[in-house]
Amino acid sequence: MRSLNSRHLFSSMRDDITTIDIQSLKSTNRELNNSQSTTNSKPRTFSINENPFNISLNQSNNISVVSEGSILPPQVPQQVHQKLRHDGSNPNFHKPTPSSTSLPSLMITPSRQRTEEIESDNESQIASDLSPKSQVIVLFITKYFDWLFYGLMLIVSIPFYYISSIHLFLPYHLSITVSAFYIALSIPQKWQSTKKFAHPILISTFLILLICSIGSLIYHQGDPQGFLLDLEYYRTGRTYLNLFSSKLMYNNGQTDLMPPHDATLLYKWPGCGDVLVSLLDISIVSLSLPMFTHRRDFVNNFWVVMVPTTASMALSFFVYPIVCHSIGIEATRSIGFIGRSITLALGTPLMLALGGSVSLMAVCTILSGICGVLIGDLVFKLTRVAKNDYVTRGVTLGINSGAIATAHLLNVDPRAASMSSLSFSVFGTIMIILSSIDAVVTVIRSMVGLV
Repeated sequence: MRSLNSRHLFSSMRDDITTIDIQSLKSTNRELNNSQSTTNSKPRTFSINENPFNISLNQSNNISVVSEGSILPPQVPQQVHQKLRHDGSNPNFHKPTPSSTSLPSLMITPSRQRTEEIESDNESQIASDLSPKSQVIVLFITKYFDWLFYGLMLIVSIPFYYISSIHLFLPYHLSITVSAFYIALSIPQKWQSTKKFAHPILISTFLILLICSIGSLIYHQGDPQGFLLDLEYYRTGRTYLNLFSSKLMYNNGQTDLMPPHDATLLYKWPGCGDVLVSLLDISIVSLSLPMFTHRRDFVNNFWVVMVPTTASMALSFFVYPIVCHSIGIEATRSIGFIGRSITLALGTPLMLALGGSVSLMAVCTILSGICGVLIGDLVFKLTRVAKNDYVTRGVTLGINSGAIATAHLLNVDPRAASMSSLSFSVFGTIMIILSSIDAVVTVIRSMVGLV
């Protein structure tokens, strides 16, 4: 490992917000004394760019050096410090001009194309000490490990699914779901023209329903009702919170009675949806990283965020039930539209408190997020919102498209992603607080005729 680390100049991680050094993203102004200036003896102030994805890179070697005497990040090896130190012999060292007013972030970051080349080089270096046959095997397993693992899981789970005395759901559904998502991710990467409309959630959902329906029709000998019965075990409601409880659960925890049909031998096992929801709870916490990184932006733009977020929350909370019920939508579904703009993690307890439809809320939340990703840039272009206006972009997508749009912004503009995550977090938190007040719940339910 020491040999491998000594050969690596850059990290092979993707350009992701989770790989960013927090110290390099602090919103601050650094005063650098220009000791060589003879016209002005006052210290000059340089503003540090907080967006690590907006860095001008040197065309020859894809490296941006900030200024003479700058301290490089601690993760850069010492030999790189020496190589980039200005001693008069390095022609690629860029000295600040007297008219410089801003500098890029204190990072040395490869471009995305350069990152992909480095990843390929690193893979070759890892296998360089092995025999040619071993190199092929190592590189193949490294590249396709996930495909091999879940493909093998699917093959092994098929017999347990079709044996009527067992009829095991979890490994069968989980392997299909993860494999379908990998396929959905690979489509935009292979065909760039499909990136705008071939959203992974849409493609993977279609593939999951198609494959599971075909498998259920084969097992139930062509009875469509069997597919609906199997879907009740896709998410039983047995998450990590009640994994070891003695309650009998199925159909998303809607009942604790013994299932009326003997569908599976291991009816106390969680479903595929329960595993994914448990991971979703963890992933929501990861959004706190960009919020912490750009916390000073929240303070500087507090009222810009809070006013539209609170107004949008009030309209969604009190107007959706009235409008939906007046046009003939069923009462619980009218309440379900309230949670359209928040995440599933916040929307589920909201619907349980108000007595709304959790299923409709989930569908509306996902579709709202996908629409925000697909048409968000077009709407901003038509309304002439500047690309560097991260506050407007983040707040707009946050309170309308929730976590899906925030995940998209993490790869486009981390500062907008932090504003987006803050917006929908505040949006959902205030709704949860209101739903815990009995008087407010009574008013909402009376709007749709449930009281």
